[in-house]
Amino acid sequence: MAVVGGIFFKVVLPTMVPAIAAVSIFLFTRQWNNFLWPLITITTEDKYTLPVALATLTGLQSIDYGVLMMVQPYLYYPFSSPFYFYKDSLLLASLEVLLKECCSLEIYMDHVKRITIQSMHLSL
Repeated sequence: MAVVGGIFFKVVLPTMVPAIAAVSIFLFTRQWNNFLWPLITITTEDKYTLPVALATLTGLQSIDYGVLMMVQPYLYYPFSSPFYFYKDSLLLASLEVLLKECCSLEIYMDHVKRITIQSMHLSL
């Protein structure tokens, strides 16, 4: 049994990580943009979620576009903050793929070492 668990955690799970990440992003986005359930169940305005609160800012007679445009960026902070924290690793991964496609192995390894050293200097 220990062998099966080891195979799962060393072979299967690492190959599933991109799929798990994609499903998590879709589920988080769906729940974050959920509108109808919070609108029905929440009775006080101070507990509204951001999409519901944004919808209540539009009236029947007039719409205050200034307030709407000021509040709208807060809806996207949860999606942009992971990119801010992982931008270096995303950039390094995309450069690695590009260099693998375009260059020979020696040039690729030289560029990866150079990029790693530069990113280490930038983080200090």
